[in-house]
Amino acid sequence: MKKYEIIQELTDMDHDISVIIDKKYMKLSNLFNSIDSNNEATVTAYDRHNSMAWYTIVSRLSSKYKKCTDHAKKSLDKLALAPDDLEPNASREMYSSNNFVFSKKQNKETMTVVVNDLVTALARAGVEKSVVDRALANAEKVRRGNTYYEVEAIDDNTSTD
Repeated sequence: MKKYEIIQELTDMDHDISVIIDKKYMKLSNLFNSIDSNNEATVTAYDRHNSMAWYTIVSRLSSKYKKCTDHAKKSLDKLALAPDDLEPNASREMYSSNNFVFSKKQNKETMTVVVNDLVTALARAGVEKSVVDRALANAEKVRRGNTYYEVEAIDDNTSTD
């Protein structure tokens, strides 16, 4: 199969998936029912409903295909004949078939400092504990926690605003 034929197959697959997603989104969108007589409130409620419907669809797809991607990576690695000792910023071909080539690339290495290791190294170097404690206190910053989104289906006769 030629490269353009593979690309066409994948493009067709993307289209087919998009059609199915659009149909399911429209079905979920059409479930909206408003009891409010105020047009502005109804439009806002409809937009909220559609945002929740869309999030529900894409988060399910993301979760499923993230797991599939992780599994596929493990499978690629398991079948690799070449050693996994990659050089930073260098690409290495692992294996190929008549239609595909599998290569791996490792990003450039970076440096990190573990605070506990730094404190220990400073203590060993003779820096007074009070100086280190003051520096740590001045360097501490509050980090906001992660935000998680949850959208769940509810019974038809229940709504929350």
